[in-house]
Amino acid sequence: MHSHLPGADNPRNLGRIDDMADLNEKYEAEQIENEVEDVRDWHRYGSDSASVEAYREIASWPDEKFAAEDRKFCRRLDLTIGLPILLLYILNYLDRNSIAQGG
Repeated sequence: MHSHLPGADNPRNLGRIDDMADLNEKYEAEQIENEVEDVRDWHRYGSDSASVEAYREIASWPDEKFAAEDRKFCRRLDLTIGLPILLLYILNYLDRNSIAQGG
């Protein structure tokens, strides 16, 4: 029955061997589950193969790399949008003061 496990011939070890067999089955099931190919519909991200491959690469990133890239993107977005809005706000303030002084 459990002849492939060490200590299987000792009757006192049968309970522990059954537990080990259960653990082995769970481990093998997890390994098979991890090997299953991702079945996402990647073509919803774009029709060209370059876009699909880019999304597949990003989806395969570990969480740490994804978080780091997300922070870099947010910083870049803040600078791209925030600086022009700040400049417009300052110009608006200067324009209002000029109108108040001139009128």
